[in-house]
Amino acid sequence: MRTDRDGDLVMGAAPRAALQPARGGRGGREASHPTRQSPGPVASDSRRGGGHTASLRREQLLGALQRGDLRSAGSGKDTTSRNGSVRITGWNKSNSSTNSDGGLSALISWLERRVNISIKKRTAPRKTAPPRTFKLAPNKYHLDGDALIISASSADQSHLLHLNDFEFAGVKIKVEAISAEGEQGTNEGNQTREMLQSFLHRRYDPSSKLLDLSTIGQDQEIASTGMFTRSSTQSKFIPALMKVAEGLFKSSQEKKDTVQSITLSNNSLDSLSAVKELAPTFPDLLNLDLSNNNFASLDSLSAWKNKFKHLDQLIVSGNPLEQNDPKYAEELAVWFPTLRVLNNIQIRTEEQIVRKQQATMPILAPRFEDESGIGENFIKSFFPAFDSDRNALAQHFYDSQSNFSVAINMGAPRDAAQQGFRQVQNWDRYLKQSRNLKKYTHLNARMNRLLTGSDDILKFWQSLPITRHPSLESEPQKWLIESHTIPGIPDPTSAAPQGVDGLIITVHGEYEELDGPAGQPRTQRGFDRTFILGPGGAAGVRVVSDMLTLRAYGGHSAFVPTNANPEPTQAAPIPTQPVSAQPAPTLSNEQTQMLTELARQTGMNLQYSKDCLDQSQWNFQLALETFTAVQPNLGPEAYAQ
Repeated sequence: MRTDRDGDLVMGAAPRAALQPARGGRGGREASHPTRQSPGPVASDSRRGGGHTASLRREQLLGALQRGDLRSAGSGKDTTSRNGSVRITGWNKSNSSTNSDGGLSALISWLERRVNISIKKRTAPRKTAPPRTFKLAPNKYHLDGDALIISASSADQSHLLHLNDFEFAGVKIKVEAISAEGEQGTNEGNQTREMLQSFLHRRYDPSSKLLDLSTIGQDQEIASTGMFTRSSTQSKFIPALMKVAEGLFKSSQEKKDTVQSITLSNNSLDSLSAVKELAPTFPDLLNLDLSNNNFASLDSLSAWKNKFKHLDQLIVSGNPLEQNDPKYAEELAVWFPTLRVLNNIQIRTEEQIVRKQQATMPILAPRFEDESGIGENFIKSFFPAFDSDRNALAQHFYDSQSNFSVAINMGAPRDAAQQGFRQVQNWDRYLKQSRNLKKYTHLNARMNRLLTGSDDILKFWQSLPITRHPSLESEPQKWLIESHTIPGIPDPTSAAPQGVDGLIITVHGEYEELDGPAGQPRTQRGFDRTFILGPGGAAGVRVVSDMLTLRAYGGHSAFVPTNANPEPTQAAPIPTQPVSAQPAPTLSNEQTQMLTELARQTGMNLQYSKDCLDQSQWNFQLALETFTAVQPNLGPEAYAQ
């Protein structure tokens, strides 16, 4: 903990080597938490005068905590402008609400842009200095439930209030001035925040990087407020404390380096309901002490199962679960794969943890089946054209029957070691057309997001940002491309009623969005793209189906095979006639998409995927349930090799 030159409280990283491990292995970890330093003096408060004043302040603090009203939590500054504040609501239902931050950054950018336009219009006639720029600093706004509260000068308030009933990302927002009662609530919230900051300051030991949250109810200042005598505020204390703690750090890395150990011992906890916010606030915690509470079984701890991905040491001694569940230690070892020490007893070695982490499913080299270079030539020409001339690309490979869809996968994992890991992703230009089948379950919603015909496909492409994909020749490690034959592709000439053979090509890679044709990269994204190719078109090859899935950039380390130099795989030649003795039935475009998606989600080869859909009468959800039911009985021949 430290203060900046404005006197504001900051929790900063202390020197390393604070914790000594119980044995050789991970530095900075030990089995039992160290004794914290003696609490420093509590800051005096001039508002504590007579009994009536102290009682009134206590009720104000409790009221603010019950409302969850912590103004500008963690900023250390009173963000209440003398001129007042405005409240903005309705934005949380916009198209941007599916962003990782709920659409907050998109709203802030939109407000800044609209207010600056308003300022420019009002100052345009004056030929003096250029108009000022409106910029929302982080300490000038905060969230209060679903409302965004902005502290602003009277002039800026006027511009903001002018935006009432304006449309933001598909919804109308409401902008209103906060009343005097609201300003009073702000002051109460600031007082509560300051009290919680003082608690964190007294309970943090920088030498051991320990945050001591034990025996909270016996803390003198907390006890004086009555927060732990009322159940309604006791359950909200830790969430409020975590909100304040989150605001003390400039980055997740600073938080990770600063707080490595936390103890919640001796708090009479019988469940995690009151403290569950600890896990998302400190996900990189190394040492956790839950001793001497009232946890009766592992069910009372299940909310933290598979959390704390780097947890090294855990203490749960002094809880009834030790007697009630004799196998609790085995189960906790499964919940936390990196756990090395439980109740001060080593349960696995560092080497065992490393071996288990390395014992993953091997990554196979991609298989690329092609004929006469059709697939290779298509890939080599497609992505450079998508970056430079989408109009020519659409006319060259797509026709009136071609299908295209895009889906946003916001839950895709990222590679923490890659540059841009924490870059905020804005999906506004894609969301309206996103056809994520996990989000949209109704047929009409799905079909309305399936584009058919080169004209509609090109129209959507032109609305997308300018892109730049890596070079296939100079950066092949950034690509993973597979190609396989697929029967039953509709014949545009109708000469083969049973369908013809084609190719299904899957491409995994990355690209950059640019500010302009020669602009700087703005956002880096990952993508998966599945093409189904058949005969036809101006080049003799047409795109029957094109499915694009976009995700946050996650690197390309997963593309590297376990055996970096595998034996070359002999690609099977594309048969000139269907393999089956019976004519292969022609699949509709919708069936082809379902077949491809089922094969992708389950890993089954196309024949087994088609059999599964046939048995499920081409009900996609039922086919997934069928696969789940029979999966234990499937042999290796059912899966794509």
